[in-house]
Amino acid sequence: MGKQRERIQYLNELVKDQGFQDEVMILIGLAMRGEEVADAAVATDDEERRKALRREYADLSYQYGNTLSRILSKTEEEDAPNMAPLFGPKPVEAIDVMETLSEDETLFRPFRLRGDRSGFLVFRVTKADLEAEKVSSLDQIRLP
Repeated sequence: MGKQRERIQYLNELVKDQGFQDEVMILIGLAMRGEEVADAAVATDDEERRKALRREYADLSYQYGNTLSRILSKTEEEDAPNMAPLFGPKPVEAIDVMETLSEDETLFRPFRLRGDRSGFLVFRVTKADLEAEKVSSLDQIRLP
C-alpha cells in the first residue's frame, strides 16, 4: 500500500478514513481467498480435505458477509457515499417494488426451499399487496 497509501490511490480518493480503507482491503482479501478455497475444494479428490475446505469457505463467507454489511452501512453515511456501487446493487425492499408497479402489474418471485427440492416459496407483489405462498410446483402459481 505504501507508507502514505500511495499505491491505493483510487481507494484514497473514495475513502479518506484509513480504518475504512483497511476494511475494504480486508473484504477484497476475503473474496480472493474464498475463490481460491472454492477452486481447491472442487479440484481435490481427498474427501477430508474437501470437508476442511468447505468449512473454511463457510467461515470466509460469514466473515465476508459481516465485513460487507459494515462497509455498506458506512456507505450510507458521509464516510464514503460513492463506495456502495463497487460491491453490488443496493438491496431493494418490497415497498420499493410496489411503488414502481402500475395498478395492473404483478411481480412473481419464486424461491426454492432449502432441503425441499420440490418446494417453492412464491412472493406475489402488486402495487397494493404482498403475498407469500408455499407451492410444491411452479405450475401451482396463481396468475391474476
